[in-house]
Amino acid sequence: MKKLLTVFLLLVALTALWACKDKDGAEPSIYALINGDIEGGSLSVELNSLELKDFEYQSDGQTVKAKGYALNEVLNQADIISGQNLLMITATDGVSAVIDESTAHLCYIMADGQKLNIKAPEHPAVVGIKDVKEFTVIAQEDIDIGIKIIENNSMESISYGNAKLWFFEPSGGQSVKFGNTANKYLPKKGDVGLDAIIDYQNNIVYGHNFDIVKTSQSGKLSWENGKISFEADGKSIPSIMGIAANVDTIIYDAYEIMRSELDKGNKVMFILPDGLSYGQVAHFQQHLNLLGGNYIKAASVNPAISNVALASIITGRSPFETGITERGVKKPNYDDIFDYALSKGLSARYIEGNSTLVATNIEPKLNLPDTNGFTDKNVYESAMAALGDNPDLLFVHFHGIDDVNHDFSPLSSQALDKILKIEEYIEDLMENFDGAVIIAPDHGSVGYADKDGSFKGKHGVFQPDDMFVPFYTFLKD
Repeated sequence: MKKLLTVFLLLVALTALWACKDKDGAEPSIYALINGDIEGGSLSVELNSLELKDFEYQSDGQTVKAKGYALNEVLNQADIISGQNLLMITATDGVSAVIDESTAHLCYIMADGQKLNIKAPEHPAVVGIKDVKEFTVIAQEDIDIGIKIIENNSMESISYGNAKLWFFEPSGGQSVKFGNTANKYLPKKGDVGLDAIIDYQNNIVYGHNFDIVKTSQSGKLSWENGKISFEADGKSIPSIMGIAANVDTIIYDAYEIMRSELDKGNKVMFILPDGLSYGQVAHFQQHLNLLGGNYIKAASVNPAISNVALASIITGRSPFETGITERGVKKPNYDDIFDYALSKGLSARYIEGNSTLVATNIEPKLNLPDTNGFTDKNVYESAMAALGDNPDLLFVHFHGIDDVNHDFSPLSSQALDKILKIEEYIEDLMENFDGAVIIAPDHGSVGYADKDGSFKGKHGVFQPDDMFVPFYTFLKD
């Protein structure tokens, strides 16, 4: 009987061992998930590819010898961005421990089937997390990868690892063992919204997918595998790249204003002073006339570049919706304001610079540069001629401010001279037009010094000076 029982138990063990192997006879792969402040944002590390390490720990006064995967060797598989980091070890139930990432060599991952447990003999007991869900690297140095929050003249970049802490709160204070510190964290109760990080009600949330949600609600933020999503007003952003705080207007709101005025029977003129920023107008305000007042702050789209922004302005849609998210001449996925005017039996004219930025069903009037290298004078004269045709919709695009910003910087005397000249053109056009006028730039400009010390301008970098623009409306009563 003993022999039969021994054979039976051996067969059971062999059957269990076989069940744990895949069809090729290999041990099933076990993965550890790393996210936060690493290149790519997230990485699954196959533990089976690493060498098991011998270590010891105390249990009930006895020394236990064990094998595990050294946590530092697991982390070494990821490209960690910062040189100084914390490490957050999070269980599936949300219970977490935060340690200095430099002490990860004192922690070991032990696999119980597909479940991962931490043994850390030289760390406080709170580090012994069971059923680990993920390891999150939290940068302790300023890095340029994360969620950008712009507000007035300031920009803050919050790394994804640090952003994860929005969803947790410390519990029980700091523990110390052998000089190694650890902090226990628990998930916050209830939803986490924008009000946890921003003190304003009106905000605009931008996604990595180029979609945009403009909201007056706090909404709901969620963390999942290194990405933070947002949901409010029945809309959602699956992965946030930035937030424009304390602003409730976006440049593509101009579409609905134009459409509404056309529906009222009013003629409409839209003027786009390319590259004019909110900061420029504030800086040069004492020199300006028409452009020095009667405006509100609006936000551009992301990326804040001309053809992407123009497509959004003429359709009233985000870049995600228009399908235009980079440079190149394409037709938007949605009908534009010219299509709308023509569908109502109205006339429309489109005055451009010397090239087409977005494909439209209406042929734009292109204008060559003058002897100074700018198209603005010819754009102005073409627009004045178009006014003689008495169109229901006139769209005018001046490019000179952006050109000068690039060459000399947005706060240069050259930029001021160009703004004043285009302001003259706009004032003259308005004096000869009886209808609603909307003036909105596509984006602004960020000043910088190049490698030889010359001041220049750039945009498409999600900073206040390229994202915030002045928005003017002169509507009919």
